Amino acid sequence: MRSIKIVLALVLAASLITGCGKGSSTVKSSEGVRPPEGEVGELIEPDPDSEESDLGSYRYSHSGVKLYYDDTVYPDELMLAMEGYFTTFEKKDFESYKTYLYPGYAEEMETHLSEEYRYGLDTSFQNQCDDLAAAMGGDFKVTRIKFDAAEDESEESYKSYFSSMDTLFEKDYYSLVKNDADKMYIAYFYVMAEGSEGEQLLISDYTIVFAEKDGRYYTFG
Repeated sequence: MRSIKIVLALVLAASLITGCGKGSSTVKSSEGVRPPEGEVGELIEPDPDSEESDLGSYRYSHSGVKLYYDDTVYPDELMLAMEGYFTTFEKKDFESYKTYLYPGYAEEMETHLSEEYRYGLDTSFQNQCDDLAAAMGGDFKVTRIKFDAAEDESEESYKSYFSSMDTLFEKDYYSLVKNDADKMYIAYFYVMAEGSEGEQLLISDYTIVFAEKDGRYYTFG
């Protein structure tokens, strides 16, 4: 188990008691400083005495989501794409969701789903929305996203990630993306959200791949 899961659990436990640091002057004053849309804010160091200090430094997005990442490894634009991607589940916005999928992926998955399950990508997306909402006890709002370096960033790790897609699409999809994309990133990610029971972990310690192409960042799934 990775250490961040323990840290987030501790933050969550504290937040259920204190309202997730709403009394912290550092967080309160920072919330009034939001960057323009499409940008991230200045790096913020939490008050050492606050419940969230162990999570480390973060930057605000325009919508107020706290983004935790190493900007020497992951571009700001990638993190904003990650935020936008998960916001589509929050808002149940299928059309926006498709804009974060790698070019051609939606068509490949649409074909597979229609042949195997007799429904389309829109239904698959709605199912994901329903599952996330059920985990949060209803509607939710994404509050924090953290990118953590994958333990294995070798080509074998990428191949493993894409292996199920290779099978579903009946082609070497990994090689197709690898040769087409400008750059690829693999990482663990964690998402926290505010729901009916307060702020809690929505997704923890899952692997995700983003591919950069023509200055934009896309994911798969």
